Amino acid sequence: MTALFALHPASLLTLALVLWLLSGIVGWLLVDRVKVSSLISGLGGAVASLAGILAATQLLLAGTAQQIRLPLVHFSAEFSRLNALLLLAISVTSLFCSLYSCAWLANTHRCQRARTGLLCHLLMAALTAAVISANAVELILMMELAALCAYFLILQADDEKSRRAALNQFLSGRFGTISLILAFAVLHYASGSQGFDSLSFESLRHTEFSGGVKSVAFLLALIGFGLYAGIIPLHAWVPQSHSSAPAHAAALFSSALMKVGILGVIKIGLDLLGAPPLWWGVVVLLLAILTAFLGGLYALMEHDIRRLLAYHTLENVGIILLGIGGAMVGVALKRPELASLALLAGLFHLFNHGLFKTTLFLGAGEVELQTGIKDMEKLGGIAYRMPWTTIAMLIALMSMAALPPLNGFASEWLLYQSLFQLSSSPMFITRLLGPLLAVGLALTGALALMCIAKVFGVTFLGTPRSQAASDATQSGSVRCHASTSRHDAEQHHACRAVRNFWCRFPVDYPAVFTDCHRCSTVAIIAKHAARCGVFLIFSRLCADAGAVVAGDAALTLDYRPSLARNPSGKPSTGGCLGLWLRTFC
Repeated sequence: MTALFALHPASLLTLALVLWLLSGIVGWLLVDRVKVSSLISGLGGAVASLAGILAATQLLLAGTAQQIRLPLVHFSAEFSRLNALLLLAISVTSLFCSLYSCAWLANTHRCQRARTGLLCHLLMAALTAAVISANAVELILMMELAALCAYFLILQADDEKSRRAALNQFLSGRFGTISLILAFAVLHYASGSQGFDSLSFESLRHTEFSGGVKSVAFLLALIGFGLYAGIIPLHAWVPQSHSSAPAHAAALFSSALMKVGILGVIKIGLDLLGAPPLWWGVVVLLLAILTAFLGGLYALMEHDIRRLLAYHTLENVGIILLGIGGAMVGVALKRPELASLALLAGLFHLFNHGLFKTTLFLGAGEVELQTGIKDMEKLGGIAYRMPWTTIAMLIALMSMAALPPLNGFASEWLLYQSLFQLSSSPMFITRLLGPLLAVGLALTGALALMCIAKVFGVTFLGTPRSQAASDATQSGSVRCHASTSRHDAEQHHACRAVRNFWCRFPVDYPAVFTDCHRCSTVAIIAKHAARCGVFLIFSRLCADAGAVVAGDAALTLDYRPSLARNPSGKPSTGGCLGLWLRTFC
């Protein structure tokens, strides 16, 4: 037990996994006690997320790759800076979603509250384990568990639309799992091993496979991970699922579940199978620009705000994959500067996307909570009734459209630089792809600008186009009791200040503050704290920190396979990305 509470990444991750499970189960058992259940579920998830953030930070600072078994849970974990970056991204998202769920769970009926809290915690526990898994069997099992949790979360609305969306997601998840099983079965058979030890990532890195085996495994894994990541044309489950699931669950789908699929593409394309051939990178680049452009185009035609955001998630998945595909091309062409810059851009945008997309989904969920409407054509005038939510949404929308000086602009600018590097390659196919991809990315940016004009103009500006939009209020003030005396009015004003403070973050206020006008100390502190520009400061700091974190992960990935396959100890001419990046640095 002493090792469990030591400030070591393995102990912190064990603590996070245990807290995810325990808080979900306890919240489910105490479902009849609304406030207690909501607080245990929400704050337990927040503490688990903080443990994950602390573990990821330590791993990024340590910089050494290792494989260990976690205490108590007997789970084989692989610690590297790439895993740490993904762990940090999904833990930050889950922190905000857990705080938001404190209020959301308190305002749902009994059965939905019991199921949603438990399923969200199981989803995050599975995704956390998938990110740090050290072998293919654990990775597939954890991703399958996450997909099943997503299926049941989509069913919570219990209507025909949700059932169709859940069935679509269920079938997509099963096809994805089957593709992954086939991919690693091919590698297992080709290795000639009789046990499952050959499916550990370390063993795969040290095994020499023929070009045909690697290509078949890559294509099967690309289909499997692509179904989880939502790569077009494997995206059918994404828009329906994000629209039907609870708002914070949709944020987890977009910023955590789909990112684990992207992690799988990175591992299979740049890590486990050694240096990729050129055509792998070209395939990923073509799928990436198709996903980015069509995602933005489909988003422009949507009227359901959450379906629109889901299609924009596809657009950003394509942008991230442009960086990954560029890195694969750079490794194949022995261009370390191209590989490092492209991977840096992709990882940086992955981190940034989690920040602004979580803000957008939780903001859209707050609007839906206050109005009961997801159709933007029936809203309007929300800016005057929910000002702080409007400000948070505007900043996140601007970041989504890559407007300077926000974090979305920083990562997309790096991606443009990598595409310019691609166009200077000596090979004809890359000289052709570089300018075409840059133009496609510019068109995607134009579509994003049109979408933010549509979302903000139709939803938040103008006059209300329905009675529900007219009755909307800022962040749950309808759930506070009216006060008539001067003292109660002052406390109620402070209660609103607490909610305004939380709305500067991309989360709703915790339900414990619903009746905070009864606590004068909290109210007085919050009254002054609410005036701080926390959201703007946080966004800027995350942009700066994200650049450092993503760059650190991109430039120091410890992949080691080339030295294992070259007994002389000298890097081979077809060396993998880690060796090229260390040479470049």
